[in-house]
Amino acid sequence: MVSLKQSLKSFLQKLDNKSRSIYFLTQGCCSIEVDNLCSSNYDLQRLGYTIDIDDPREATVLIVSGWINPAFAEKIKEVYSQISGDKAVIAVGACSISKSPYVDENGLKLTDVLPVDIYVPGCPPRPEAIIEAIRLLEKTKENRETSKIIYGAIRELG
Repeated sequence: MVSLKQSLKSFLQKLDNKSRSIYFLTQGCCSIEVDNLCSSNYDLQRLGYTIDIDDPREATVLIVSGWINPAFAEKIKEVYSQISGDKAVIAVGACSISKSPYVDENGLKLTDVLPVDIYVPGCPPRPEAIIEAIRLLEKTKENRETSKIIYGAIRELG
């Protein structure tokens, strides 16, 4: 028979895992660096994050990288609307932060599509920078801060 203490502990662990679930929407050259987060060198699962989810309803953090066109923007909005509860967005790479590098294309900034919590600049940014942004997001959730953070600027000041 399962005791109340064991069932409560199990419930709290599920809540903790939910708060550390990440859903990725990537394309372009930044997707290679984001894919490295799952490799043995950076292994986010070893750090306690759930990254192998197939349904955005299980996530609380959305990481978007790469060039955003109107069709991809619709997909981003759809996924963002499916994330339940307290949600956060991390914009990774120069294209998602400041539009397309191509002058004649109809690129969008991620802030034109939905609110962004943390920006990770770079073309492409290193996996270490993305991990640091995820950890920074976790600290801001603990402190209940809602200010927008640019990862590079915080690192230079700190």
